[in-house]
Amino acid sequence: MRAPWRRLRGLDPVLRRNLAIDIGVNAGAGLTMSLVGVILPVVARREGVDALGLAVLATTGFVANILTLFAGRIGVRSPRGIVALRAIGGACLVLMLPLPAPATLALLVLVFWLSISMVFPYQVRLWGAIYPTGARGRLVGLVGTGRAATAAIAALVGGALADRIGGLEVIALGGLAGMVLGALAWGYRVPGTTSEAPYDFRRSLRALNATPRLRRITIAQGFQGAGFVTAAPLYAFVHVDRLQLSLSEVGFLGILAAGATTLACLPWGGMVDRRGGLRVFRFGSIGAVVALALYAWAPGYPALCIAAVATGICNASVEMATQAVISESVPAAERTAAMAGWSAVLGIRGVISPFIGTTLLTLGIVDVSGGIAIGAAFALAGVLLFRSAERLPVRPVPR
Repeated sequence: MRAPWRRLRGLDPVLRRNLAIDIGVNAGAGLTMSLVGVILPVVARREGVDALGLAVLATTGFVANILTLFAGRIGVRSPRGIVALRAIGGACLVLMLPLPAPATLALLVLVFWLSISMVFPYQVRLWGAIYPTGARGRLVGLVGTGRAATAAIAALVGGALADRIGGLEVIALGGLAGMVLGALAWGYRVPGTTSEAPYDFRRSLRALNATPRLRRITIAQGFQGAGFVTAAPLYAFVHVDRLQLSLSEVGFLGILAAGATTLACLPWGGMVDRRGGLRVFRFGSIGAVVALALYAWAPGYPALCIAAVATGICNASVEMATQAVISESVPAAERTAAMAGWSAVLGIRGVISPFIGTTLLTLGIVDVSGGIAIGAAFALAGVLLFRSAERLPVRPVPR
């Protein structure tokens, strides 16, 4: 069996062009998301931001996800929209350097995540248009590999530079690079994806409720993701207060997670093509339980390294399986609306979950380990729900 990159030689030239551009555009997203996710929380904690403040930062991305319900009216409808939103997101990261006040940072992070999340619904439709059905999982896997590899490099270089020139300076440089890579979207050749009728939040939710199986998968992913989101604001306490890690050490954890995502995207993509998205969700979600259990009771840095690898494997499964289950469950004309509904529903979960552990910690009901353990329990519930979804019938979907 030939490696995927060798098979690219036989692809149609337009398909190869779109794939190369897709990898570049998504690499820019991976770079900026890595810096915001890895560097910014540590910078904020070192500046004295408390648990609730870190929870507010953690919710910004999920608030942006909720707003994707309106993407049918104001979101991306063509590659030009991707260019514009990537430029806005990069500008937000640049502005963090002269505007470092906590309230301003929270607003800029919100707009940044909005620039990312508003692209997701269109991205699913874009992949459906430019990649053939039988190879879509593997090709999207290549795109995910490029994004994750860039995220790993960003975490490595960003963490090392942040210890020397400052975290916000590194984030600003990443914003400029993200703007340049996002501009590559001008080169997509995508006939027939700009004429979709606008949709509202009612249509999005109807599309997401297309089948009982998709509803169960959505609920399962809600619980699995709630585990990570509940625990995420508490990671900074493990990094800074418990283990006194440097930014470069935190960056190395990001490298491990992104590296594991890089290596896992292609195998998960192949499994998507052979077995479907739900099977990938089911096996990948086990990594969430492992990662959160290790973070809750990590005695030292090596345990966090293992947790980072498990997180990366789980993240890759979510990236590959999400587009697959939407495509398997929803007709092509409704996939953008369904993806917007998916992002919004999980965004509501993401707004609530960060405050569960941090509030209990602030009230003295649990310690840091207890708060992260609650997240692990949520993730375990997600694993069980994914398993139960496999027993629900699969309905044929028009392509």
